[in-house]
Amino acid sequence: DQGAAIIWAPSQTTSFYDNTRVRNRTLALPHTTVPPSAELPQPAFPISTSTNGGCDVNERFSAHQVWTRQISTLVINQERDYLISAENGTQELWNIVRAKKLKRFFYVGEAEDMCVMNRPFGIRNLRSRGVAKDNVVIFRDAVYNLFNPVDQPYVSEVEAQALMTNFIEMFWASSALAGDVLEPWYARHANGTVPNN
Repeated sequence: DQGAAIIWAPSQTTSFYDNTRVRNRTLALPHTTVPPSAELPQPAFPISTSTNGGCDVNERFSAHQVWTRQISTLVINQERDYLISAENGTQELWNIVRAKKLKRFFYVGEAEDMCVMNRPFGIRNLRSRGVAKDNVVIFRDAVYNLFNPVDQPYVSEVEAQALMTNFIEMFWASSALAGDVLEPWYARHANGTVPNN
């Protein structure tokens, strides 16, 4: 309602949304030229995911596709939102950026050390195409990391989260708490009552 564009990026589960209105709206946007990617410094992440891809599970379990869609409680507005694929995420993202004249980006959800940073729609790709650090924000209370404490730097998952968020703040983006954005909205639109969740 305030003019933000919500862009869903369900990665390997995009096919679940084939032929939905939100997916078709995204694909119908005018094709735009994607800005060239500039070489940016790529400092190493402060955490490793060498064991089980960062999952804290028994090694006898093999990695395989578990999900077929996003959790059903995440409601996608079929008439206003956008939904991009991992395969063509850079092009689809820039089609939305140009069509909606987007300048600021908030990242909410999933793994900082995987999707949020490294996917075609991720922060590294966005920044390498000219978006300023101050125009990219990650909600640090709405992300996690694929980290196993048996990997370097051998800290708890909570400490690893802090290390990764600090790393992103240092090199790639600003951060905020979801409440930093949502509480003022609730204050304006819910008679000053801010819900607990």
